[in-house]
Amino acid sequence: MKGYFKVYRVPGNFHIASHAFGDIVMNLRREGYSFDPSYKINHLSFGNKEDFDYIHRSFKDLYMEHPADGIVGETEFLEKGDKKVPKGMKTMFYLVAVPSYFEKGLSKYHVYQLISNYEVTTDDAKTRGESVVMFNFEFSPITENISAKNKNSIEFLISVCAIIGGVYTIAGIVDSMIHKSVSYVFKNRIGKLS
Repeated sequence: MKGYFKVYRVPGNFHIASHAFGDIVMNLRREGYSFDPSYKINHLSFGNKEDFDYIHRSFKDLYMEHPADGIVGETEFLEKGDKKVPKGMKTMFYLVAVPSYFEKGLSKYHVYQLISNYEVTTDDAKTRGESVVMFNFEFSPITENISAKNKNSIEFLISVCAIIGGVYTIAGIVDSMIHKSVSYVFKNRIGKLS
């Protein structure tokens, strides 16, 4: 199965299940047909494929992980007489889509990087004999901005000077506080405070 669809920037879910066709599935099972709900996720991402392709070409040092890719769900079978019947399997994916902006030159591309976790249950009380793969998603309020631009040597020197100047300033403040504290304690001891 392969597909694309549009989702809005609000939490939601999408799922793959046969419960909408429960009567047809039941009739086919009565006729002796058996369904294997095993699955393998080849690729799952949020964003345009063209944008992902551009990012892979332009940001070669960056590895974008798609955590759901390659996940396999294998069905357990029960022995019923001389037949093997698949057990119901419920797989719940929890996805967080992090908005990511990639900028190189004048081009700016927007995709979502996914953080994913999932759980699988074959408990009959939870599956009721049906199999479903459900993807619950939400969008992260944190945005990631990645830009590929080279700093020239003057910008580098300015950054180094800013770091050195900041360290020197903090050291001066700490030194001044220690000196005044020691001076105050010393004057208090010899009775020179007015």
